[in-house]
Amino acid sequence: MKNTRVSFSRRKDYSKKTETAVFLIAGLFLAANILTANTAFAQHPARTAAGVSTSEITPVPEELASERIILFEDSFETYEDFSDSLGLWTLFDLDMTSTYLIQEAGYPGEGRSMAFIVFNPLATDPPLDGPWLAADGNKYAASFSSLPGEGGPNDNWLISPRIALETESEVRFLAKSVTDEYGLEEFRVGISTTTTQPENFEMITGTDPVLAPAEWTVFRFDISGFDSDSVFVAIQNISDDKFVFMVDDFQVTGIEGPPVSVETESERPAGVVLHQNYPNPFNPATEISFYLDEPGDIQLSVYDLSGRKIADVASGKYPRGYHSAPFNASGLASGVYIYRLQVGDYSQTRKLLLLK
Repeated sequence: MKNTRVSFSRRKDYSKKTETAVFLIAGLFLAANILTANTAFAQHPARTAAGVSTSEITPVPEELASERIILFEDSFETYEDFSDSLGLWTLFDLDMTSTYLIQEAGYPGEGRSMAFIVFNPLATDPPLDGPWLAADGNKYAASFSSLPGEGGPNDNWLISPRIALETESEVRFLAKSVTDEYGLEEFRVGISTTTTQPENFEMITGTDPVLAPAEWTVFRFDISGFDSDSVFVAIQNISDDKFVFMVDDFQVTGIEGPPVSVETESERPAGVVLHQNYPNPFNPATEISFYLDEPGDIQLSVYDLSGRKIADVASGKYPRGYHSAPFNASGLASGVYIYRLQVGDYSQTRKLLLLK
């Protein structure tokens, strides 16, 4: 039966594979071949996969990466192996169906109903390699196919924490099907500006599902229509009787726009820099840092989005140099806030995101 582990013997060689980067711009997919390389791939009537190398991933060009800032990223390396608890991520397993086993190996909790889990192929028994390896590091988020006799298709959700966007915002991640033997994995990407409930997501991938190739592939989605908003990003696996959908190196990036003003800003004097708070998002404490190239009287305050002052973080005469001030938001509700540095007649503001 397809949902049990059996010995794996038949293997079919293919002479080459092609890795593709997929971009969603104004609702259209543009596909560009990146490279080809020799590889072997396995076929078997039960659920198995082997032989794809992960060494062929093409990085984002350095000149493009340097223009963007990372608003949120996760490579899933910090979570416990095979856990279905991914920190600030929200998971929904709406099909509630048992899942396929792996023929060649076992792992804790295998076969259970699940949305996404933190999969570490090097920690299975025995360890897996080939198409099971992560795009980067050792781990990734994996969604196993539901058993067709018990339900399905998959309705599994991987939802990011709330992310404060800048301008020209973009979602970027790596994804793949562990094999194309049973068909390619299908997924959708959605955005919510309200809550993590699935019904609140607007699908930005259109009516047709996106197909994940059988090699690690870069997917980019333009979400600039939500610029300056605070959003949740969802990846929904909707595959029907496939095998394993894999996601790695998730990022939301943007180009830093003009500071969000609480009041009209004056011309910036040379040598005054207000840095992004760290960590961001945070709960409940964060550090706000700034640099002065000469001594000055400063006022560092936090406001809500209506412009009401929430707290004074630092004030007084500060010497030349780099300074950092702690901010504790334990008494505040989750959401986007603004912090402002006033130096003489000059003020600069940035956004911070509290997630509880």
